This record gives sequence, structure tokens and C-alpha cells, in this order.
Amino acid sequence: MHEILEELPTRPLSVDEMFQLMTPPRQNIGLVTPLLKTPDEKLVCCQVEYDGVVHGIAYTADGWECLPSEFSDVDAALHDERFASQIAETFLDEGTERTSAEAVSTCNPDELLESTEEAALPPGLHSKMCLRHRPLSPEDFEVLQRWPQIQDAVPMWGDRDAGIVAVLIIEPRIQADSSIVSLYYRPDIETWRILDSTQSTTFNAIADHLHKETGKKVAEYYDSVDPIVGPPESTTYDYVD
Repeated sequence: MHEILEELPTRPLSVDEMFQLMTPPRQNIGLVTPLLKTPDEKLVCCQVEYDGVVHGIAYTADGWECLPSEFSDVDAALHDERFASQIAETFLDEGTERTSAEAVSTCNPDELLESTEEAALPPGLHSKMCLRHRPLSPEDFEVLQRWPQIQDAVPMWGDRDAGIVAVLIIEPRIQADSSIVSLYYRPDIETWRILDSTQSTTFNAIADHLHKETGKKVAEYYDSVDPIVGPPESTTYDYVD
């Protein structure tokens, strides 16, 4: 995490700049959530998932620093309302104490997403928020498909013991082509990672390649993976009715 902070400008950051931390291939950063901002809408404290651990970071007199607390349950941090509130309150308290900025106020992540230029939102932002951070059961996958932020989702690869471990998600965009994101579950850090992303206009040209590359990636973490949905020559079996 410290090497990421060393790369940040020594000043408060715009929402666009902070969201750039999520852009592949910087795969160690999973999800960034703004927490504190200055009156001119610059961020001075954020919640960041890095390698499966949720950290708080704050802009201090010495630049960007990690806050003392950290949490290892990414799924609970996103999907357990009480736990998520506890984490946010902890980082808000620590960030308010540590930041060198004055007159800070609490961010409303939903309002920030609505006000941010759509082009600045990194592909996979909504996918990371909607996915349960575990291998997906059929029930998990059905819930994923019902999120309004998800246009469509396809299960690509599965492990018979674990469940669905690679998915293709289409995130709708109002002003541009939809983002198509391939993600895989890393059991060693218990969270999902983005392998690649593209726009809908280029998807057909690279679909088979994307499927194969995702299969290679999940094979690094699982002893036996099989395609669920893929190119016609692939054998398939059903995880999802």
C-alpha cells in the first residue's frame, strides 16, 4: 500500500484522480470509497481495498498516509450495513484527526458518483460494489443480475468445489458504449480482481481471447476449473439454471 501512496501527488485529490487508482493494470487496488473532502471538493480521506485488506488513507502534513486501522473482510465491508458503517466511522475519526486540511466535510459516495463525469468512472467500479466477495453460488449470481447497476452478467469459469470464480459483467453507460469487464476471484486475498475491460463495440473481436485469458488466470489459483459459458468448442456444465 505504501508504494501506491508514494506515487500520489502531495496534495488533496479530485474524485477523478482518486478513482484512477482502480484502473487496470493496477490490480492491487480493488475499490476506492471517498470519505472526507475540502470545500472545493478535493478528497483528503478515502477507504481503499488493497490486496484484500480495507485501509483508510488520509492527506496529512507529510503527504498521503495509511491510517492505523485495517479490516480484512471485504465482503462484510461492502454488504454488511452495520459493519460497513463501523469501518467508515473508524476511518472518518482517524482521518479527521490526521488530515492537515481544514474545514473538511463527510462525502456522500452516492452523490459523488452521480456528479462525477461518467467517462471518469473506472470500468469495474459498480461490479466490485455489487459482487459478493466470495466464489458465487447460483443464488449469488441471480442476485448480481438483479442489481440496477448491472446490465448483464455471464458466468465464465467455475470450480466444482468453490463455485463460479470468473464472470463477465456489462456495466451500462448513458453517454458511451457499455463497459464489459472480466473479473476473477482470488482465494488467497478473498476478493475479486479485474483482469481486463473493453467497450461493447470491440467485444466481439476479442471475446474468445478474453475468455481464454480469464481461464488461464483462474487456473493459477484453482486445481480444476471448467468453462461455464464460452466459445462453441468449449464443454460446459451448469452452475446457473
